[in-house]
Amino acid sequence: MNARLSGCDWDASTCAAADESLEYQVKAAFLLNFTKFVEWPPAAFEATDSPIAICILGEDPFGAALDQMVAGEVVSGRKLAVRRLKGAPAPKTYTSAAEVQALIAKSKADRKEGQALVAQRILSLAPYNAGLEYRAAVGPAAVHEKEAEMFYVIDGSATLMTGGKLTEEKRTNAENLSGTGIEGGSSQAIAKGDFVIVPENTPHWFSSINGTLVLMSIHVPRPVPGK
Repeated sequence: MNARLSGCDWDASTCAAADESLEYQVKAAFLLNFTKFVEWPPAAFEATDSPIAICILGEDPFGAALDQMVAGEVVSGRKLAVRRLKGAPAPKTYTSAAEVQALIAKSKADRKEGQALVAQRILSLAPYNAGLEYRAAVGPAAVHEKEAEMFYVIDGSATLMTGGKLTEEKRTNAENLSGTGIEGGSSQAIAKGDFVIVPENTPHWFSSINGTLVLMSIHVPRPVPGK
């Protein structure tokens, strides 16, 4: 028995599959168009030639439709890329000193010319993550509106500015701001072995870096839930 649904002359199951395929072609077009109406701050990208990534977490209902939709597209001078992500990474509760040194070496090798920051995972236990930050150039200033950020200096030295006001402030996402620097605030020299914690909603910026700075960074949700 044949069925006719939505103008489809095939059997019911084939017709349903065709309708679903069309649905995700339309959704792919919406995603493409959304990228054209978003202001993408430079701090959102690792490098000047980094693409705008459309990421799919978990099961992918688009098939090839999304890849075909963004192929060859350029938005704000950047190519578009589709990335398919697996689920949340498994917890990592131990990292040896040798592994940290390997992460530093990998960061150095992966860094592109002019790239301010290369980040790697050290530890993770949701919702907390300890990341390695390899900084070989001065990057943007930042404000995390709902998180404090703790730093431990693994190697190197720098000047950290906190407080004041972001210059050329832009919103990176719903909870973070970035800027080209800081007006006012206070400066603190930091070096290997030092600890620093930056309260939530506080501008902070590594305004000068002496060669290379390697940090461990942990973002801590604030205020503490239930307090």
